[in-house]
Amino acid sequence: MRDMDRREFSRIAMAGMAGLPAAATTYAAKGDASEQAATPSAGSNPLPGHARKKVGGLYHRPLGRTGFWISELSVGGSPSPPLNVFMAAIERGVNFCDTSPRYSEGKGEQLIGQVIRGRREQVYVSTKITPGRGGILKTDDAIKQVEGSLKRLGTDYIDILCAHGVTSEEQVLADWVLEAIEQLRKAGKARFFGASVHNTTAKFNRAYIESGHYQVMLIPFNMYFDPKMKSGKSASEADSLSNVLALAAEKGVGVITMKSLAAGSQANVAAPAGISPVQAKLRWVLRHPQVTSILNEMVTFDYLKEDLAASAADLSGAEEAYLRRCAGETADAFCRMCRSCESACPASVPVPDVLRVRMYALDYGDRDKARELAREINLPSLLDNCHRCAKCQAACPWRVRTSELMDDLRKTTICGV
Repeated sequence: MRDMDRREFSRIAMAGMAGLPAAATTYAAKGDASEQAATPSAGSNPLPGHARKKVGGLYHRPLGRTGFWISELSVGGSPSPPLNVFMAAIERGVNFCDTSPRYSEGKGEQLIGQVIRGRREQVYVSTKITPGRGGILKTDDAIKQVEGSLKRLGTDYIDILCAHGVTSEEQVLADWVLEAIEQLRKAGKARFFGASVHNTTAKFNRAYIESGHYQVMLIPFNMYFDPKMKSGKSASEADSLSNVLALAAEKGVGVITMKSLAAGSQANVAAPAGISPVQAKLRWVLRHPQVTSILNEMVTFDYLKEDLAASAADLSGAEEAYLRRCAGETADAFCRMCRSCESACPASVPVPDVLRVRMYALDYGDRDKARELAREINLPSLLDNCHRCAKCQAACPWRVRTSELMDDLRKTTICGV
């Protein structure tokens, strides 16, 4: 599909784009007292107890105990959208953006700095530190990294500061990390704290949530985690992440999801007329009241249009049936990052990290991001260490074809980073 320009996007939006009301040109994006929080009437959302309010044509939800109300769809990831797309998203009600100093070597933060200039009170900003990686090994390192982010963002505070790409408790619960958090909080340089979690085990997430040090978590969540999708795992096992979401809600930890498009277009099967695979996947996530927002790469006006339309309606029965069919045909090619395979590997290869490289390269078609991660984890060395014994595949409770997927990666130029 060709990409729209901003003029065409605005024309469609003002005409009511897929039933969305036209956006106000100005609004208090961080929560206007005149906007009343509302719980939809019975039947309007698959899961009850769902606080939402509409701001600028897009629903906003409360983010845990932070007191923030943020848009159901938010700008996140790398690459960042062009400035004109970003500004159109803000005009339509998006009020949360997530970045990292690692995204495009800090250029993602610089772009957000342009977006929030003159409207800092309208947009919530999240960026990251990288404990245990990139030379960030002690409290002073983390604080220095945050000061660099503040400079690139052109602001004196960050709304949410997250540890980036967390896979272990050490990265979020080490004394030096907690000391950095406390110093940044006292200095007013960061208001709330979280982590982008690349470990979906209930044990890790329970420790993170119950620690009391964090108010937000960014976590992979998509249709493949639904026990109804018959992905090769029993309902009780597949339900563990749902239990994590419930615990987060109980403790007031706000949940923002990533990887919600579930392996991108490669996970799609032919959709019936009238069904958008992107909107169906996003609506599946949004039906969960424990989720506040979905981070998505709104890199074009077409992507932005799809995201806004997803928030305008609930998941239909036809869409859910379509997603079940997608999952039934593709579930064995999607790693849930449960890390059950790692202890089975005789060479201690972090298989989920290797498969993330494959996901970016082959599922999302983002070769630049794949190469960035490949360099970070030293992919050639990991693949050389792999015995091809398939013990990881045998250990996977989701029955993912890990050995075959790693072989797919070996055939690409990404291996040479």
